[in-house]
Amino acid sequence: MTFKERVKQKFEKILNYTREAKNIVEKAKVDLTNGTHYYDMAVDAYNNLAKQVKTLELPINLMNNTVTNVEQQIPNIEADRLPEAQLHADNLTQKAQNLDNIFKETREVSESALKAVNAYLDIEDAIEEAYGAAQQSKEFIENATSFYDNLNTEIVDTVDASNNASASATLASQRVELELKPQLNEAVVKSRRIRSLHEKNKGELEHIEDFIRKYPALSYEDLLLEAIETTEKANKKTDDTMEALGNNYNKVAAQTAEAQQLPKKMDETDRRLRQVDNQLGIIKDKLPKIISDLNSFPQIDRHGRSEDLDEQIKKLKQQISLARDIANRIKVGVRFYPNTTLELRNPDNLEELSTSTRISGYFRTNNTYGLLVYLGNENGTGLRRTKTDDYMALEIENGYPVLTLDIGNGQERILNSKFVADGNWYQFIIERIGLNAKLIIREEIADGKTKETVGESGLQPSHIIFNLDKNQSKLFVGGYPSEFAMQGAVQQNSFDGEMEDIVVGDTPVSLWNFNEGFENHRGARERNRLVNLSPSTGCRFSGTAFVVIDARRYTHKIRNNIQLNFKTFANEGLLFLYGNATTYIALEMRAGKILFKYNLGHGTKTFQTANTYNDGEWHLLKATRDGADGRLVVDSEEIRTHSGDIQGNAVGYSDYFYFGGYVKRHDYPDVTNKGFDGCIDNVDAGNPINLNSNYKAYGITPGCPVKFARLVSFSKSDPGYIKLSKIHVQDDMTMALKFKTNAYSGLIFYLTDDEQESGISLSIINGKLKLISQLQELVSKENNFNDSQWHVVSITHNKNVTRLDFDDYGFMESKATSPSLNILQGKLYIGGIPAGFVAKEGRIASSEAFVGCIADATLNGSIVNFANSTERVGDILGTCVLDPKTAPNFDEVPELPAVPDLELYTTLGPEYATEAGHLDEIPLRGDIAGSLPGVVQTVPTLPPLTFPPSEEDEIEEPAITKLPDIVTEPITVPVPVPTTTTVTPAPPPISPRIGPKPATTTPKPAPSCGRRRLLSRRESGRNLLRLRRNRHLPALYRLT
Repeated sequence: MTFKERVKQKFEKILNYTREAKNIVEKAKVDLTNGTHYYDMAVDAYNNLAKQVKTLELPINLMNNTVTNVEQQIPNIEADRLPEAQLHADNLTQKAQNLDNIFKETREVSESALKAVNAYLDIEDAIEEAYGAAQQSKEFIENATSFYDNLNTEIVDTVDASNNASASATLASQRVELELKPQLNEAVVKSRRIRSLHEKNKGELEHIEDFIRKYPALSYEDLLLEAIETTEKANKKTDDTMEALGNNYNKVAAQTAEAQQLPKKMDETDRRLRQVDNQLGIIKDKLPKIISDLNSFPQIDRHGRSEDLDEQIKKLKQQISLARDIANRIKVGVRFYPNTTLELRNPDNLEELSTSTRISGYFRTNNTYGLLVYLGNENGTGLRRTKTDDYMALEIENGYPVLTLDIGNGQERILNSKFVADGNWYQFIIERIGLNAKLIIREEIADGKTKETVGESGLQPSHIIFNLDKNQSKLFVGGYPSEFAMQGAVQQNSFDGEMEDIVVGDTPVSLWNFNEGFENHRGARERNRLVNLSPSTGCRFSGTAFVVIDARRYTHKIRNNIQLNFKTFANEGLLFLYGNATTYIALEMRAGKILFKYNLGHGTKTFQTANTYNDGEWHLLKATRDGADGRLVVDSEEIRTHSGDIQGNAVGYSDYFYFGGYVKRHDYPDVTNKGFDGCIDNVDAGNPINLNSNYKAYGITPGCPVKFARLVSFSKSDPGYIKLSKIHVQDDMTMALKFKTNAYSGLIFYLTDDEQESGISLSIINGKLKLISQLQELVSKENNFNDSQWHVVSITHNKNVTRLDFDDYGFMESKATSPSLNILQGKLYIGGIPAGFVAKEGRIASSEAFVGCIADATLNGSIVNFANSTERVGDILGTCVLDPKTAPNFDEVPELPAVPDLELYTTLGPEYATEAGHLDEIPLRGDIAGSLPGVVQTVPTLPPLTFPPSEEDEIEEPAITKLPDIVTEPITVPVPVPTTTTVTPAPPPISPRIGPKPATTTPKPAPSCGRRRLLSRRESGRNLLRLRRNRHLPALYRLT
């Protein structure tokens, strides 16, 4: 598309925007009409409301009068009744005491009299209780009086606040209406106050009524009953008023909100129209000049420049990724203080923790409270297709570790009984698989042994997805900034101690690869406990990873001896590569088989195993080469080559070995460019090689941690399935997995017994999910499950319910009682069923093979390892076929510093002879045509060589006024095998002294030569050999 066409297209878009703006104006006019209608309705409602308010004034006045009368009666009650009660109580107390004195001596024989006295004492207690009740009644009455005083004050304040609010609202909505909003707001406020007043009055009057029932005096009972009756009438009138308002009252708030939005909509419409007009004017003014300038510009390759710019940006991003990977391998810990905050960069595998999560790290502290690690989403994040802001936090409370998490089922806590605030190093391990979570604390005890303390809990159903997003979720270690909206259940916000070696999933996350931090610049000493004294020399490769080793210490030109252990589930990948522009040695995997290849300049020799070795187990590989002969042994299988002989016996020089992948795409057509996905360890290339002590690396995980085959793919061209046996399910079953597909239909899994009497299956039918459990069916309403995106499903089957949850926001469940599901020695088919297997009718919704990827499957809380299957057809483990194909494309590894060149001086011309019997000992590349005997070569006469001066054996030579010119001419020399070939330079003879010509004929030594010494032929030959080994010998000296 030309620039003119793009400008025209943009102009058409602008016209479309103009038409849309006009439509918006028309809609705004309609909204304005509706607003006017709502205004008229609100005015009517206000008028009715004002009438009802006036009606309520009379009941309120009656109620106030009643309260006044009650208050006037209170002093009379206190003056009349309370002194009488007090006097009567004193008399009873005195009489009781007298009686007690009279019968004191005869108490044992006068039980009846004693009972009488006790009865009088009980009477006294009862009177005292009555007195307390009277005092409490007095307090009730005083509180009621105070309450009504405050109520009157609040009514006055409410009226003032309503007037102020009315004035403010009038100013805010003056463009729509001048009188509507204040009247509506005033009506709403008054109505709310009336309702509130009614409720409060009702409650207080109930207290007064209760007091009247309990109080012993009856002289004012009729008065209070009359007050209660009056109040009830007022309440009834208030209820009638509220009922009369009805729907009109309820509509006031909505109508007010709509009226308030009208000015905003009009302003926004006007602003957009003005913006469109301005842009149209600018385009109209500049468009002729732009077209003219475009016509005057010469044609340039804009597309090529754009592609080049994209490539440069891509390379920059890859370099940043490489730098972050290097930072992630920094092992130094951090000393945390109470004011330290640290937000680490999220690892690339963060979203893979959705159904199974593992986080670990080492720490020590003396503080009984602290935050170790937090992973989750800030309050209010609101990730797509989620209802909760999931999180996981590990804290120390009272010296004990506590894991708090919420994955959509509410807050849950897991405690560990190990006290850790004692200044010793510990390792925490958080493991969650589906609805089962563990908090493990490892410690070192006597004799270097380790002990684990486990806290474990089953999580609440039914959500199992830990919703994380690489760009929005946060990973805090030791503390978080104050502006972060942390969940209220997380009580700690800092840590005082040391931490190191944080691992998320199986990816190390360095404490120095962070986004934000404060007071996090102090390193911590390496831990002295829980140390692996025999660390692995190998590492895990991700498929886009590589390791670069300095190869200059190893001898590999004529002979190679490479040995390593490997394990993988992948079908293809590069294990080892060494070479230059024309020669190479390579070890690779193709279709699960090991290939050993080398090219010495002309032709490639290949060794290939008959067996496959991508079964996830460790295998030993030995590849040796002696000249053009080679040998490959994998475990006990020795492979012979079927390719023909090749020329040459030496590989060209290079600075580096490459393991697991190449830094950039190489140019060897016979060797794969796909990186290795698996583990390599115990490497030996004549000397042991520690892959973790490398010159350069990317994407590796040290130590080859155990990895389950949690991901399996099935392609459309080669459909298949995985079968797992000996599955036991009885009544209760929970299963979870995630899948990705672009096919309309396919069988995701089918679990059944040998007779297919019990079974449960999940399929995708026309983009919908269909679960069949014991002939009960659940079908999703959504039909977008084949959108090539990951979808997570959770299935629950028990006696009470059959339920299917998907993507943490939708679910289906059966309302009928679920039939019993009893499967013994069952079979679980993933991705399809065998060709000869026939499922019973109604057990599966689709017999088509699944096309796509299935991962993170768990059955009753256990991870399903696809590599443990008893039968596999057409499966691809460890890789999703729907993922975009990406590979690292970093810059070439910089060359190591070259050995410095030597300036050579000599006083003799080179003369050397080569015995034909020693030709086999000279390294020859296959691309050298003269490597075969009997080939006639054209050899130019060698130019003079110079060697540096030495202080030893100095021989002073007379100066020569002029050096003769050196004349060389090529000579043809046959190279027969049984004879000796002598190559000498052509005449004239070389001058006994070679150096720069003097500026004048005056005898004086050359300024750059100084004193000279004669070199023997043996020394000259040794220097030539050194030059040749260092690749500094000019092409003129080589046999070509």
